[in-house]
Amino acid sequence: MIAHLLNVDDPALCHGLFNRSPLDIAPNFVHNGNLFGIPLPPAPANPPTQDDVQNAADLKAAIVAARARLTPIPADVTDAVALYEFEIVQARQISLMPPPAIPPAPGAPQIAPIGGMGGMGAVLAAINTLSQQLVTLNTNMTDLRREAAINGSRVKRSGLQHPYTEVPFLDGTKPSNPVPAVPAQNGQPAQLARAALPLIRNVDDVRTLTGPQANTYWTGHGIVQIPHHLPERRRLVGECIGCSVTVE
Repeated sequence: MIAHLLNVDDPALCHGLFNRSPLDIAPNFVHNGNLFGIPLPPAPANPPTQDDVQNAADLKAAIVAARARLTPIPADVTDAVALYEFEIVQARQISLMPPPAIPPAPGAPQIAPIGGMGGMGAVLAAINTLSQQLVTLNTNMTDLRREAAINGSRVKRSGLQHPYTEVPFLDGTKPSNPVPAVPAQNGQPAQLARAALPLIRNVDDVRTLTGPQANTYWTGHGIVQIPHHLPERRRLVGECIGCSVTVE
């Protein structure tokens, strides 16, 4: 049975909530609790514990190692296992975030002002705390999505048989989606518009990137030193997204 391998539907909707649904793997791949000879981990707690995170990471590592030994594991299975690990880690991180402070309801007994602030100051402080937590959460989720997509691409090798999953940039945007210009506001500098980049589905898409396109990919993935030769730029773009075959 594989019903104990669980996904998170949308853990960001509620602090510490871990909504569970079966892992999307065909039952014929599972025999006596083993997936291609690899023992499946026990059911995760709600929310997941650090042991659950380690179990999910061990399962993915075992699947990747089996693929490296040329075990005929379908790409859909490796993708599902990578997504399982991603969502377990995501739910674990969300569960560790402290809940935001909630200001007292109107008419409730007054509590001593916090840091000399009155009731409105407490409300603003709570809103500011929540905003900071949401920024941290969004950053963590972007990092996890990037890691899951990169690891999935490594397993898919060239991507010619099973296309890559798009790796988001460090700011969370997808390279294939255009980004409008944002004027300077609230002390933040203006952001230039970015045209949509070609979607990289396999190694051939990396090989056809133009110089400017490769440069934009580099910038989006946080790389500053850009090589002079285009083939080297393409090779390093491939590394950024998890392409594990020769690009040149």
